[in-house]
Formats: sequence, structure tokens, C-alpha cells
Amino acid sequence: MRYKLLLVLVAVSVLVPLTSFVSDGADNVNASNYYIEGYLADTLGRPLDNVTIVVTDASSTQYPGTYDSETGFFSVGVAVNTGLSISFTAYGYTAISCMSCPKQQNGSFILNLTKDNYNSANHTYTITGYISEGLYVIMSATDGWVGGRVSYVNGPVKDATVTLTPTSGGSDITVSTNDNGDYLTSCPTGTYNVSAGRQGFITSGNYTITVKNNNTEQVPLVQNIVLDKADSTTHTGVDVAHLLMLIGVIVGILMAVAAWLLSRRVNEPNRLEIIDDNEDNEELRGL
Repeated sequence: MRYKLLLVLVAVSVLVPLTSFVSDGADNVNASNYYIEGYLADTLGRPLDNVTIVVTDASSTQYPGTYDSETGFFSVGVAVNTGLSISFTAYGYTAISCMSCPKQQNGSFILNLTKDNYNSANHTYTITGYISEGLYVIMSATDGWVGGRVSYVNGPVKDATVTLTPTSGGSDITVSTNDNGDYLTSCPTGTYNVSAGRQGFITSGNYTITVKNNNTEQVPLVQNIVLDKADSTTHTGVDVAHLLMLIGVIVGILMAVAAWLLSRRVNEPNRLEIIDDNEDNEELRGL
């Protein structure tokens, strides 16, 4: 009995440390042995909102990073320091430069981690400089802008509909003009036919433009689309407005004549003679 109890105690003393070792190893599979840091902003050096940063290693393990939208600083903790690529995504933007990191076809960048950008004290690789130095990950807007004014000979056209039709196919983009006849809309990069129209006006012809990855400071404009008033003449050669006015005058004259005739008929005496039946009867009796 004592021998069996001794064996149990020995087994427990061996298994407990082993279990602890396995658990620690599992917890440290994705441990951050290194950190990759830098700065990211748009082409004008302005930090962006809602940026997602992910580092992927050779085994396709992904390490999400953090980003400060106030300063543009990002940091990603990784378990290894070789065979890594990094991707940056933000709605309406695409990363166009990551310092000396080559860009791949999928849009990510191959990380070049060397001893020159490594700080052994905190196990950190710094892959960019500062935004103020112009040495940062650059993201460019993927949407461009189209704007201008719709007018006619007497001034701006309010509430006109401006239509952007992609030449490569796809859905139209529409925008309305304001009180000054102005319009401005964002759109994906590409080539568009732009036209404008409104009820009572002849729809304009198409203006073909190409929208590139531009900032709002470099807006490609379609200026001053001019509309003509729609032709409202009838087959008589008189426009609709004047024709209606003429009809109204004629109707008024006819009503006046009818009223005059009616008043004369009421006021005239009755010219029909009334036959006296009694006198006729007396004459007949004398015969």
C-alpha cells in the first residue's frame, strides 16, 4: 500500500511541472518577441482615421497592429523577424509607399528588417522616419472629385441633375446643383461622360473626363455646363405660354358677348299678340 502511494506521489511530481511547461509554450506561440513601428499619413502628412495594419509571416500567421489617428504612429508586435510582409488599409485610400519596402502585387510590402533599424534595448524595428521629415508610410486617396457649375444665359440653374456615366460600364453617379448652380461629388478613379439636365432645359452634351487619385486640392473640374431653354413652340409657331394666354383672351370675349345677348333677351317686351277667346265666340254667335 505504501509502495503504491509512493508511485502516485512520484507521478504527480513529474506531471505537474510538465503540464505547466506545455501551457506556457502554448501561450507564447504568438508572443511579441519583436515590434515593428513607424508613422503613416496621407500625401499631405495628415494622419488618417480607421487604419488597419497587419503583418503576415511566412506561415501566413497574421499579427494585427495598433494605430494612433492623432499622431499617425503605428506599432505591430510579432513573434519572428524574418519572412514578413505588412499591409495598410483604410477606406478610400491605398498605400503607395513604405519607405524602402518593396510593394507586392497584392498591395502589401515586404519588410526589410536589418540591424540598422533595430533597437536591441526594446526589440523594436523602426521602418520609417517622422511625418515632419516626409519619411513615413504614404496613403493616397483612391477616389477623385468632379465639380463645376450648371448655368444658362440668364444665370445658374438650381436643382439640375449632373450625371457621371463610367465609360467602362457600371452604375451612374448623380449629384444635384445648389442655389448657385454648383455641384461637387466624389467618385472612383476612371473615365466618365458628364452631362447635366433639368426639366424645361435641353440636356447638355457629354463632357469626357478622367479622374485620377487626387487630393481635394487637385480637383478635376468640369466648369460651367451651359444649358438652353427647351423649345416649347407649337406647330402654329407660337410658344405654349403665349398660346394659352391667347386662348384665355378669346374665351373671355366669348363669355362677354354671351352675357350681353342674354341681358337683351330678358329686357325686350313680348311681341306675341294674345287672342281674346271671348270676342271670337260672340262673333260666331251672330252668324
